[in-house]
Amino acid sequence: MTMTAAHMGYTFYCLCAIALFATTVWILRNGRKVKVTESAMLLVILGGLIYDNFMLGVGSLIFQESQGLLIATIPRFAIHALCTPLLIMHAALSCGRLNVPGYRSRTIITWWGATTFLCILLGLVREIDPVFQYSVEGGIAAFRPSGEGGPPLAEVTTVFSLIVMGIALTRFIRWPWMLTSATVILIFNIFFLENGAVTNLGEIILLSGSVATGAYAVSYA
Repeated sequence: MTMTAAHMGYTFYCLCAIALFATTVWILRNGRKVKVTESAMLLVILGGLIYDNFMLGVGSLIFQESQGLLIATIPRFAIHALCTPLLIMHAALSCGRLNVPGYRSRTIITWWGATTFLCILLGLVREIDPVFQYSVEGGIAAFRPSGEGGPPLAEVTTVFSLIVMGIALTRFIRWPWMLTSATVILIFNIFFLENGAVTNLGEIILLSGSVATGAYAVSYA
């Protein structure tokens, strides 16, 4: 049987969901070594990405262009808006564990907490669009917000916040992976924004950098 673009797309998103699920299992097995708050943040984000990739890989195949696909789509964007900014708070707590100068300060943690909350609000305003448009990209059927919610300020703020903390981690701790993963997704979003597979891969790379940073912070502490 010939592999069409749609089949390759379904396979790619299903493999992404499996990889994220494996990461979730690893965190659960090692969660006792990490504070509950930090583990919970990663697990919530992972859960959102697993659902996102699963619906693109399997949901799009099952529902095609139907009301069921639209109903399954709305949680994708709601979860994305609610969960992705939590990476900011997770990175700030990891910086505190690693004794990055200033990050033991309650003022700094409060600042990053406020930034996280602001990004969640901005994301909800943009992602929970009353109008969703049906589209087919690379053979994958999906509904997407019409785009009238404005520029992706939440995503931009989240990525640049992680870059700022990544620079601090690289400078003071010699840990470059947060900066590297955040820079990769920034490049992907600049040059491949319309390619869902590439941007999803960028999210996985970013999350991998966060998981690695959290694990290193635990071993360091």
